[in-house]
Amino acid sequence: MMLAVAAASEPLPPPGLVPQPRSITYSGGSVTLAPRFTFVSAGQSSAILSAAFGRYVELINAPERKLLNRSSAAASEAAAGAALHTCTVDVSLPSLSLDLETDESYTLDLDANKCTIAAKTVFGAMHGMESLAQLVQRPNFTAPGVRIDDGPRFPFRATMIDTARHYYPLGSILQQ
Repeated sequence: MMLAVAAASEPLPPPGLVPQPRSITYSGGSVTLAPRFTFVSAGQSSAILSAAFGRYVELINAPERKLLNRSSAAASEAAAGAALHTCTVDVSLPSLSLDLETDESYTLDLDANKCTIAAKTVFGAMHGMESLAQLVQRPNFTAPGVRIDDGPRFPFRATMIDTARHYYPLGSILQQ
């Protein structure tokens, strides 16, 4: 019983935030994202980052926003004045190589006045955009005000194939 009370008093990340960030601080309140929410680059730019902007804008501005009828679209455009329109992504290093030494950490700051993602590499920026996309709650397109400091726990990702207990065809192993 005591464990449940202690766990319930601590703020938890919103459901579905995977993987759980290294550090998350809630600033209170929620942020409404505008119907035409976009990303802008403040640092290094690349084709990889531009493509990621397009993917995450499409993901955040989900199809259900496009299905609004004219009256609700006009109302949402009027309410969008107080909504957040852009997220500034600042990548400090021009490197596009992904290896064991690549720094994939990022910082996401989201409040009613601004959204910023700061990362050393484009890969860290993409992790930050993924966290932002997971924070957006439907159908209101709101997100909690947060500061997230995150990065991979290990410099590599791996999987284990247990061939001692299970038989896998060679094609399946090679595909993995």
